[in-house]
Amino acid sequence: MIPTKNSANSIDGMDLIIDWNIRHQMAFVFEIDTDLANEMIPAETSLQTYEARPGVALMFMGYNDYYPGNIIYGEPQPEFIEITRMFMVQPDLSIDMPLPRFTFYMHQIASNNPTFIKQEIETLHLPSYYAPTMVAKTNEAKTDLFVSDKDGKIRELLNTHPNPTYRNDSFYGQYFTLQDDQLYFGIFYWSGHVCIHQREGYGGGEFDHPYLSGLDKTFPPEAIKNVYMQLITTYDAPLVQRFYRPRLIGKI
Repeated sequence: MIPTKNSANSIDGMDLIIDWNIRHQMAFVFEIDTDLANEMIPAETSLQTYEARPGVALMFMGYNDYYPGNIIYGEPQPEFIEITRMFMVQPDLSIDMPLPRFTFYMHQIASNNPTFIKQEIETLHLPSYYAPTMVAKTNEAKTDLFVSDKDGKIRELLNTHPNPTYRNDSFYGQYFTLQDDQLYFGIFYWSGHVCIHQREGYGGGEFDHPYLSGLDKTFPPEAIKNVYMQLITTYDAPLVQRFYRPRLIGKI
């Protein structure tokens, strides 16, 4: 079933500005030591890490395969891919909006589409890396992912559920992002056909790669621990992801 676009056109004074149509998405949540996660989030932001349990924070690794025809700066785009890297933080519950399922501090995104990267920097204020040769491969079931470019392996996401089942779902989320020492707050809406599970097992991870070299702070791949949750959408069942104009919180 194709998801319906039933999100609001404005939330708490923040207007809808971006409407993505995505062919396939994988979003895995991994455990990481809270102390290490806190090092990745500048203390001046006053953001509080979300813990799965005492001492264990959550790191989010995403992958998006975009349909051709998405509009950026008034022009239809070819198909392209994106990977994301975020840390889960406590939500802002004072916002007049549906309860957010996820709230992120944005750490890094990467894409092989330069126009997309330009928009993400200028419109959503996201830390972004242009990876022109980045490619993604999946297994036949579209539940395992392998991302690389000319500089080598970037990440792998491996499904741990032996028999994933899918359902229609929709939710709102929040994110915080830092650009030029200015902290922004944003809202997104998500609607798609998805398997969300918390089966234990080896869920993959990241590799040493230049896409992380521009970050002020990072950590070795082995610091990423057990998989906590996996979100995998049905391949070629249209996923809608919508973003609202970020609000400037202030200079840190």
